[in-house]
Amino acid sequence: MAGYRYAFSLSKEEVRDAQPPGTVLLVDHRLERTASGLGTHKVDHIHLVPQPSHDPADPLNWPKWRKIAILLCVSLFAFVTNLASASLASALPLLAMQSAWPVTVAKLTQLVSVNILMVGASNLWWVPLANLIGRRPIILVSLVILTLSSMWCGLAQSYDSLLVARLFQGIGGGAADTVSPDIVGEVFFVHQRGRAMAVYTVFLALGPIVGGIAGSYIAAALGWLETSHGKGSVEILEDPSSDRHFQKFTLSRSLKIGVYRGNAVEKFIAPYLTLRLPGVWLVMLHYGGLVGGIVTVSTIGPQLVSQPPYLWGRSAGLVNLGGLVGTILGAVLTYVTADRSIKRQAKRESHGFGEPESRLPILLPGLFIATTGLWVFGFCAAHPGPGRWVGLEVGYGMITFGLMQVPSIGFNYYRSNQHTRSYRNMEDNGLPHLSRFITDHNDQGKAVYSTAIPEALDWQELADGYRFSLGYTTNQFPVNLSQGADIKTYQHYTANLPGIMVPGGTVLRIVDMKPGATSPMHRTVSLDYGVVLEGEVWLILDSGEVRLMKRGDTAIQRGTNHAWRNASSSTWARMLYVLQEAAPLEVQAQKLEEDYGGLHGVRPSG
Repeated sequence: MAGYRYAFSLSKEEVRDAQPPGTVLLVDHRLERTASGLGTHKVDHIHLVPQPSHDPADPLNWPKWRKIAILLCVSLFAFVTNLASASLASALPLLAMQSAWPVTVAKLTQLVSVNILMVGASNLWWVPLANLIGRRPIILVSLVILTLSSMWCGLAQSYDSLLVARLFQGIGGGAADTVSPDIVGEVFFVHQRGRAMAVYTVFLALGPIVGGIAGSYIAAALGWLETSHGKGSVEILEDPSSDRHFQKFTLSRSLKIGVYRGNAVEKFIAPYLTLRLPGVWLVMLHYGGLVGGIVTVSTIGPQLVSQPPYLWGRSAGLVNLGGLVGTILGAVLTYVTADRSIKRQAKRESHGFGEPESRLPILLPGLFIATTGLWVFGFCAAHPGPGRWVGLEVGYGMITFGLMQVPSIGFNYYRSNQHTRSYRNMEDNGLPHLSRFITDHNDQGKAVYSTAIPEALDWQELADGYRFSLGYTTNQFPVNLSQGADIKTYQHYTANLPGIMVPGGTVLRIVDMKPGATSPMHRTVSLDYGVVLEGEVWLILDSGEVRLMKRGDTAIQRGTNHAWRNASSSTWARMLYVLQEAAPLEVQAQKLEEDYGGLHGVRPSG
């Protein structure tokens, strides 16, 4: 995401032609002959993004039933976590009466707040650890912690013991809010993620509501300790994790818990680096504000209706019914609209691109309703009366209605916007990390290193098993180096990624190819120098001729139609390209023009 100053400096034409990070080719517009064969009509085909590999172990290639099973597993994990967290909230008034502890109701609320705090704070290490050793061990460890701490809660004999148990219960449930959605994103395609996340969000939101409704009844009938018993049986879930390292499945591999992926320090620092991105703040403040409202309402709501003039007693948990209605209505709306918006935009555009920003307008009505719901609940809570419980229920429902859309819309928006990102935040492919050093002049004319652009390369992940990094680019000859003009040009192109070639300029690009990846046959009207940096790559020409290029080998590509294929079925390959525009190319009076041949996710040159 470009800086605000740069974004607002763009002209209308530049905005129209810009390709925001996360833009993908989602719809192919094809002309097909009619049944009569006398005419043609346009047929839209959904393009699968990300493009699945040929490996059956790729989660994107798994059968539908298995994807749904994984979705239900991670959703149930989120449901149980929030059920365990909220079931005690509605039982607090009864807990104050049933326990022999000299603790006020106000202090008892710390049992809820410390749990919620650790559900969020624990992700400061769960997320980096998941990137470091894989999702599977993190899910398993967090489930063990959640199960044992829930048993501890049921056996606690003092307030302090229960408080510590609730703290660890929050730690065990933290992965359900972050690692679980990441698993959903790995298993489903872009045009399916909205609905998949809507299902996940239903379970996420129903957890505290069902827990709130049931908690007071359980505490009244069986005692408050029983609000923690029995959760362990539903917390032992099938391992829902997916692994994007597609290796042959063997007995020894099935026994492995995780795979160390290196760069521990970078992976722990990476979440903090995302705070420089406006999209992170957009989703974080939106989601965090509404979650804070839900936590507050679900905690104080049962206390309000347990007091005069309501005196609901054991039915205090029914204050959560309004939230249940809001969750169901919000779930239906989100399920219907989450993916429709981006597919509708892609079908409307002639190029078929789907931009993540097209989802955002759906958030606005829900945000307005949820904010209004906070006011409704607050005013009715501040002025209790015989019929004011209706306002509490309606306000609660309005908040949950708005909250339902954030994980499905907001999380997908942020995930898509990381289409171009620092390589250290992408899954490690075993190749060395690269840096790019740009020189400049100081005020005395001495050579120095430029600090205008980070030395770490940014990468664009394509759908066909490739990663592009735009190392540098220019758009004129001779190049203007004065006043940093060329650096500003490059900064423009990093925010608006160009095609393979830039007319009138040059392009330095590094390309990583996944094992066995083969590009479509394609041609650009340019003179290209290609050098193999890592691995071995086949260069295939449209005549059928091939050459195997090894490390250090160079290809001089003179506007010919060609394809690249990684010769290895197990390791990634890397090439460096330098491209410059060529004069219009003709062979036997036939003009040869640019042809990407189905190379998805790359704009036409121009």
